[in-house]
Amino acid sequence: TDAANTSLDIYTAAGKGIRFNTYNNTMPLISVANSNFATSPFTVYGNGNAYFGAQRIQNTHIHANSEFQFWGKIACKELVVVDPTKWADFVFNPTYKLTPLNEVEAYYLKNKHLKDVPSEAEVKENGINTTEMDATLLQKVEELYLYIVEQNKRIEKLEAKNKLLLEAKK
Repeated sequence: TDAANTSLDIYTAAGKGIRFNTYNNTMPLISVANSNFATSPFTVYGNGNAYFGAQRIQNTHIHANSEFQFWGKIACKELVVVDPTKWADFVFNPTYKLTPLNEVEAYYLKNKHLKDVPSEAEVKENGINTTEMDATLLQKVEELYLYIVEQNKRIEKLEAKNKLLLEAKK
């Protein structure tokens, strides 16, 4: 590292921890390497970007500019997204129009996935935004409930009509 661009302050008397400073945002501030320094599984840059794992996402990838990158699995007890941009409550708006089921079928038979849900190829290329995907999946579930309620009403009408016809036959 370039000593003119980096400083290390250790505070112990006031109960503070260690503070690293850098004046070069493109230079690694902290880097933890394996024993032969061949890979650096944890690196933090001066701009706050952090990379976890033996590799970084390729520069050509759509998400190469992500502030935090993890190469490998992530496990956590809880993950909370604090700023979802959309949610699926609009499905219950009285003006919301369900797509007719024959159009839904035609779409998935042609495209091999549901409308507004990315294809496997799109996911492999771009990954998924979990907040958007959760909202999309919730929309599909809520639409299913609307279809079921609609069909249940039709079934109840048919059962009532059938009952009247059976009673008229007696």
